[in-house]
Amino acid sequence: NSPCVCGAEGSPSRLYRCNDCTFSKPQCRNCILSTHNSNPLHWIEFWNGRHFEKMDLSAIGMHVRLMHHGESCRHNPSTKFAKTMSVVHTNGVHEVKLVYCACIGHIPEFLQLFAHRLFPSSTTKPRLCFTFDVLKDFHVHSLTSKKSAYDYMRSIRRKTNALVSSVPDMYTQMIRIMRLWRSLAGERRSGQALDIDNFVQFRPKGSFAMPCFCCAIWGFNMSHRCTEDPKELEKAENQRFENGDGNYHLCHMVKNNDPSPFNLSEERGCLCSETKMEKHVEKHGSDESEKSSCAELSVVANQNKKKSLGRDVSGVFSILCARHGVVEPNGTVDLQKGERYVNVDYALARVLEGIDPRIKLVFSYDVGCQYCINIVERFTNTAPHLVPRLQDLRVLVGKMHLQGHIESCQYRFSWNYTDGVGRTDGEEVERFWAEANQAAGSTKQMNKGHRREVLDDIMNDWNFLKNEAARKSLLSGASNIMFLIASTQIRRTRPV
Repeated sequence: NSPCVCGAEGSPSRLYRCNDCTFSKPQCRNCILSTHNSNPLHWIEFWNGRHFEKMDLSAIGMHVRLMHHGESCRHNPSTKFAKTMSVVHTNGVHEVKLVYCACIGHIPEFLQLFAHRLFPSSTTKPRLCFTFDVLKDFHVHSLTSKKSAYDYMRSIRRKTNALVSSVPDMYTQMIRIMRLWRSLAGERRSGQALDIDNFVQFRPKGSFAMPCFCCAIWGFNMSHRCTEDPKELEKAENQRFENGDGNYHLCHMVKNNDPSPFNLSEERGCLCSETKMEKHVEKHGSDESEKSSCAELSVVANQNKKKSLGRDVSGVFSILCARHGVVEPNGTVDLQKGERYVNVDYALARVLEGIDPRIKLVFSYDVGCQYCINIVERFTNTAPHLVPRLQDLRVLVGKMHLQGHIESCQYRFSWNYTDGVGRTDGEEVERFWAEANQAAGSTKQMNKGHRREVLDDIMNDWNFLKNEAARKSLLSGASNIMFLIASTQIRRTRPV
């Protein structure tokens, strides 16, 4: 109850302190309001005579004025018409009193909120907002730890009040806004919001999936010698190495009602178009009963098992860069009844369409010995324009899966006995599954559109991390090779 250091008339008591400020000291009401003009989402505590009581700044008269840097609007100077807004921030749910700008020609209210980094839950008379900080925070958590929106919002409610039941549950609004946030973030990060396709062409038009910048892309990162000397295309650095495999963890359970099945990232990420894929399977997937001439491979033998019971999507099939582990744009499809070749053909066709026909391709698949037997006949029916590309396609089996094949396959489809492939193991997709499978618990219960958006987001984030890490890993690998070459030359020239 000692007087405040501000020296205001009447010597008001220092009854308030801030929990979120680093160097907080007790202040009077006027001082704590003036020092928090730019931080209206801090939690303060009030000494009620017996203990400190947690409260919002709005409870002691804080008003947030929009579009004038915290100053009053000339056309709306009064706080009489202030509107109460629930704002979800990283430190909890706040009740904030907003005063909108009323200048002539002012922008709509929901755009004024966007200008102050607040994402409204509605464009008409919004009463709930999420700060950009909380959306970014959950986005990072969902990508790194695969945390669900339900658990994250429960933690936000606990930060607001120890009695979680006393805080409104805003989980439904959170997942709806996060779908929009992911879509807008993909547009911005990919450059599509700035019409990047008008400047460079290294992926399908309109796509925001990040390709592998270390692999050969015609007209982007390949040497001009390739056009002058065709033999340059035979070199390993001018070929593409792809690895495909199925995953039955990333399934989807049958839902009686699916309120929003649409996908905001339809055919613009790593997953192929669901509508086109279903039409393709309906047309070409009726009769597929190829028998295995190799060992009893589980992928071939379990095509018609009851693994898809209770699921409308039994898993996914993805094609990745076999050297750098980047998921190919439009290289992932949903599986309906096991890992059928009709699904694999569709994914491979979309990848081939995104690669210049002058670049040769090596495709690694755990049942590649069986997959390549009738591949020309299947593509003749499904994608005849890509049949000429199959002449240069080399199909191999990953080194880990090759041990389960018969002896003849272990020689014919081995990476170790194939020219121009280096020390590639052809199992890069398995490393990606170890990361993506952590999201299976939540994605299988989402509606179809939301699930595909989250998977696209996870794959694109994986691609970003792979491309970002390649800068250091490739340079360190090159330096190690140069060191080995130099040390070998020194040993050769050293006198005996």
